[in-house]
Amino acid sequence: MGRERLTEGKYEPLRIGITGRSKFRIGQSKLMLKKILVPTDGSEHARKAVNYACELALKFHATVCLLHVVPLPPALFHEAAFSIPDLQKLQEEEGKRIIEEAKRETKERGVKEVQSTLIQGNPASRIIEFARAEGIDLIVMGNRGLSGVKEFVLGSVSHRVSHLADCSVTIVK
Repeated sequence: MGRERLTEGKYEPLRIGITGRSKFRIGQSKLMLKKILVPTDGSEHARKAVNYACELALKFHATVCLLHVVPLPPALFHEAAFSIPDLQKLQEEEGKRIIEEAKRETKERGVKEVQSTLIQGNPASRIIEFARAEGIDLIVMGNRGLSGVKEFVLGSVSHRVSHLADCSVTIVK
């Protein structure tokens, strides 16, 4: 019978997706997938997420929304040898490069509708806020980013997003 569950004597399709109120249902003729959010930090896992999102976008004629979140500088940088504005400017320039590279790759893969956004703040919180504000149907993201030790101590961005997002989240390995 496939992926079904018995409810009050009849079978109904199971929801698929990782979290949230999924709009994907097996057995329905129309899949409501119009906007796919891909948060990217330039890591290899983020590149895989961009490729996966492109495949979905092409199949469902969806818009790919690329997002890079420039993290706020940690408090320890207040005493660093360079100023906070210099650090923020460097991070913003790197963020623009990351977004442009992902946008180029997305267009090369044939996706017609591509949006890109660069914002600042806590990555997990800002991804969730962006998804809500933009009416995102699906978030596709890599399971590991560039954060290393910070990720180990604070918990991964993908983990937080998958638990707190209102829409479905696909984590690409």
